[in-house]
Amino acid sequence: MEKTKIDFIADLLSSKKLDTYHKERFFSLAAQEIKKMETTDEMIWKEIEGLKTELGKVAKKEIGTEGIEKRKLEKEIGKKPYQLPTSHEPKLTYQLLSKFESSNGLKYLTHAFDDPSNEFNYYETIKIAKEEFEEYDNSNIPPQIRERIRQFAFDERAGWFAKINGKNEKYTIGWSSPEIITWCNNPLNKGKHPIEFPEYENKFINPFKQSIQIRDGQLPIIFERVISKVFDNNFYKKQIVFDNTLKGIKLFTNVEAIESGIKFLFITMKDYLTDSSRIIITAKRNEIINNTRFRVIAITHVNSISNKMSNDDILGGNLLDAKDRFMGLCNWSVQAKFEDGFFEKRILNDIYSTELEKIENVDGFSHQLYFYA
Repeated sequence: MEKTKIDFIADLLSSKKLDTYHKERFFSLAAQEIKKMETTDEMIWKEIEGLKTELGKVAKKEIGTEGIEKRKLEKEIGKKPYQLPTSHEPKLTYQLLSKFESSNGLKYLTHAFDDPSNEFNYYETIKIAKEEFEEYDNSNIPPQIRERIRQFAFDERAGWFAKINGKNEKYTIGWSSPEIITWCNNPLNKGKHPIEFPEYENKFINPFKQSIQIRDGQLPIIFERVISKVFDNNFYKKQIVFDNTLKGIKLFTNVEAIESGIKFLFITMKDYLTDSSRIIITAKRNEIINNTRFRVIAITHVNSISNKMSNDDILGGNLLDAKDRFMGLCNWSVQAKFEDGFFEKRILNDIYSTELEKIENVDGFSHQLYFYA
């Protein structure tokens, strides 16, 4: 008797040569193929549903419920390509995010009242916070930032993502979730801020704060995490120098995007280790440019030079990915010795009127990241 497509599918799904992950992928493709068949009957679809159920049981047994949820999260995140703001306006992003530290509404979604005697009013706080957010809710703010704030603060069905300590997490609770509204309306909690309740502080308030601000002492940890992923540990311990100035740097930004952008810079440097294996990372807390204060992070590949002219396009591959991550968050320039001399080449810039400037000297190929402060 000649085997049908259904027989073939059943044989493959029962095979021990395929792991659960590949069986799941095959099942999705098979379902699409069955839809194209000219004749299908109810019994076939019942068999398919039965196979799907059995496959789910096997997956749960092999990788556990936590593994299944992790796979769902990775799939959900993977669906969304990295979205860019309409234009590069990092000052606008900084102004919005800094309101979570200094304002009359957004601040109190991440902080208790400065005066403990003040009573927390949920509806008044949300009203003011929404008005403040709407002043900046435009396409020049990176979409990931806008959507995270909207889900965290104003969406009844929250579903926002954040990468905390290098791990992607999905959060399904926010300020407009029924759970929080019910808690705030409970007479026993009258005048209390949910941040006073450790479960809510840790469940969604602190994760959101960690996703939009690099706080004191966190920058060296971020660099260590990125470097350990890109370089061999022995290399990084011996050759990469951390300046103590990194410890005191505070930044309002999309932490996940900045970490990702820095990773792309290091991947590019790794390709040029034959030129030099020493990398120095430094920071300035108060760099004044055009009467505006910046925090500046410098990542310098010592003794590395460019084999291009200063007017040439130096972006490609990982550097293009880095540009996407930094857009709308910080200004980025490269200081280096090019074929025609020493120059600062401004890749993302809303500070200076020129994109290229001759400089005196630089110790290597140096990436300069400028954050509004």
